[in-house]
Amino acid sequence: MSYHLEPKSPKMLGFTRNKRRQPTLTILRNPKMANPSSPNSNPKFSRLLPYILASLPFIGLGFWFGVPALLDWLNPNLPKPEPAFLDMQALLRVQRAYHLEDGRFTEDMAVVQEDLGLRSQTAQYQYAIAPSPNPTVRIEMTANPLQDDLKSYSGAVVVIQDPETQKIETIATLCQSEQPQTTPPAMPILSNQGQLTCPEGKAFQFN
Repeated sequence: MSYHLEPKSPKMLGFTRNKRRQPTLTILRNPKMANPSSPNSNPKFSRLLPYILASLPFIGLGFWFGVPALLDWLNPNLPKPEPAFLDMQALLRVQRAYHLEDGRFTEDMAVVQEDLGLRSQTAQYQYAIAPSPNPTVRIEMTANPLQDDLKSYSGAVVVIQDPETQKIETIATLCQSEQPQTTPPAMPILSNQGQLTCPEGKAFQFN
């Protein structure tokens, strides 16, 4: 006796073939992450913003005094910075700032001292602002050594008018004595070409 077995289909055997399902990727969008660069999405930035805005004027003053001083430091034509040279340089710049704001220079050394933290007399120098007949157009300053081995300084800031643009501006020049001396060199003279020159000593212009 022979038996003939018919092949059974998978369904008949109780097996089913599952179709492979494609994975589904779901993206959850966070409203705060829609624009990460927005300040409103960062509460810490919002709290710091008033302090950042309040510090901007001080940053501007830092650039006003710091950047020119850095450029002068890198200038190979300037002498090695020493306290009196840097102090006189700061005095010239603060006078220009006063004129820019008030339309006149200041003859009050106490006011300048307060703004710069500079004493009118140190162990080596005595600083002074010379009386000016017209503080709206010219101011002069000196640094007199209190020791015989130091050089002296004189400086001036004047108001000129640019012949091309007719713009009113200030220029400043610092004169340094050639040799150590306790008296300041002669004050800078304004030439017909609108330049401040030193009659004696070395001249350093800060235009």
